[in-house]
Amino acid sequence: MHSYQDRLVEGAGSCRLAIRDYGGDGTPVLLLHGSTRTLADWEPVTRGLVAHHRVVAMELRNHGHSGDGAWEWEAVLEDVRFVTAATGLERPAIVGHSLGGMIAALYSASGGECLCVVNLDGYGRGRIDQYVGIASEEVRAYWRGTIQEIRARWQDAAGPLGVEGICAYRTVVAAEASLYRIPGHVVTSGLERSTRRIPGGKYLVRPSLDSLVELNSALPEVDWFAAFHQTKTPILIYNCVGSDPGIPSRWGAQVSAYRRGLQRDLAVLAHEVSHVSVRTLDADHMLIVNMPKTVSAEIHQYVQSIAGFHVVSG
Repeated sequence: MHSYQDRLVEGAGSCRLAIRDYGGDGTPVLLLHGSTRTLADWEPVTRGLVAHHRVVAMELRNHGHSGDGAWEWEAVLEDVRFVTAATGLERPAIVGHSLGGMIAALYSASGGECLCVVNLDGYGRGRIDQYVGIASEEVRAYWRGTIQEIRARWQDAAGPLGVEGICAYRTVVAAEASLYRIPGHVVTSGLERSTRRIPGGKYLVRPSLDSLVELNSALPEVDWFAAFHQTKTPILIYNCVGSDPGIPSRWGAQVSAYRRGLQRDLAVLAHEVSHVSVRTLDADHMLIVNMPKTVSAEIHQYVQSIAGFHVVSG
């Protein structure tokens, strides 16, 4: 395992942000994880990146070892700006998985300084018209159901947990991780980072239920395809079309309809915007931990192609 330095840096609104600095030389890369995840997810990918890049991973507010703060998009983008400044990353390539990919795209669209963006399967819940062949009320019912599932899933982890409660939580996480073939060391590290011990032998799970609901409620505030269209730097968007073991079968029709809409709109986006590239991959959503060699190699190739273009043209 390669070396790194963990530390906290100041974010927006005095929200302290956890970062992991892997060092390295070459074009800088900043890594953003997905919702409910931690920077530990990037460990398998960084092994293939540090030989060619200066690599830093950050933890989003309310996640892992980072501090708490309101989920406001401008504040989240400011967090990214603070981290790039604190680590000396000059116009980094910003690579994000899921929610992290959406934030990376929004950062570019808002004029944030970066070389390029790689969005690894981050789209949010989409728009109603993207659910091809599904009635609007059925789509809304699906959205309500997913929020209810989030509440139910995290309700058991809400509030201070005793030893029995935290053990039950870890068992559930381990079971879910096995569905996605997440390596044991990533699961262990992620659990350590997403649980906080407090006085009295109790534990808090991060993100909290309230902050997670706040985050999911904020997702519809942004038209994510508009953000992809408005990015001011080259962007590579991954569309994972493999079966996703974590999605309940009762939502299969809605998910399939959304995937058809995504594929349609991504094709249009790539045709209309010259700096948008789309990579369709037969993989599930957790590609960064179950096919890290492919992901790291393709990130490196894409980032270097953009960096080389700018060197030649500049």
